[in-house]
Amino acid sequence: MERLFDRGLPAGPIDPEDAYLDLGIPPGTGRPYTVLTMISTLDGKAVVGGKGSTWSLGTEVDHVLFQQIQRNCDAVLVGAGVMRVDDIPYPRITPAETRRRTDLGLRPRPLWIVISGSGRLSPDLRLFEADSSDTMLVTTESADPEALRALLGKTRIAAFGRQELDFGAMGRALREVHGIRRLNSLGGPILNGAMLEAGLIDELFLTLAPKIQNGRQAVTLFEGSGRPQDQLVGASLVSLYRSGDELYLRYRLAGS
Repeated sequence: MERLFDRGLPAGPIDPEDAYLDLGIPPGTGRPYTVLTMISTLDGKAVVGGKGSTWSLGTEVDHVLFQQIQRNCDAVLVGAGVMRVDDIPYPRITPAETRRRTDLGLRPRPLWIVISGSGRLSPDLRLFEADSSDTMLVTTESADPEALRALLGKTRIAAFGRQELDFGAMGRALREVHGIRRLNSLGGPILNGAMLEAGLIDELFLTLAPKIQNGRQAVTLFEGSGRPQDQLVGASLVSLYRSGDELYLRYRLAGS
């Protein structure tokens, strides 16, 4: 792997395990500072098929960097659609990792948060095999009561907003009530679009896979309502790494 540039650090070869070891992510004020982790094809497709297909877009280097970003944050946020398809388990946190996180001022064990407006998630998801204090379902006041009852004892549940999720209230509660200062969002695209419109994404870590899917149906990184040409969200490039033909870009979004 090669560092091309990153915050004044020397360019040159680097071990992927060391590249994102300390990202210098600042603590959020009023809400968690939020970094989004995504991968796309050269033609901008973020989901290219069924279960596991998005993960297979990237190489092992991408997977290492993906996990290193999480290690810089207090919490991880993921949409229900992604969770239903990929059934992501809670990560293995060793005592050494717990000490490392504590020394850095992070939550000793990351809080994993699933977003579902309906609350309809299987209680058998692998994530819910973790201690219930380490996971949370964020939903709305109109969520399915029966679905929520099935999750009691499996995870913490918090509702923000009546019919639609109030992202602003969620952000404030995560920061002020749960002490989450740095948040890593894993998407998917619909969640990304909603958070972008709410002004809750500060940075984007984007892996650009040297592949092309073609077609009009596959979703892109952000699937929201869209913006007119004079209101596009700008971004500045913070760092750039490469491994073979795969590129790893870090952008800070305008206004963060």
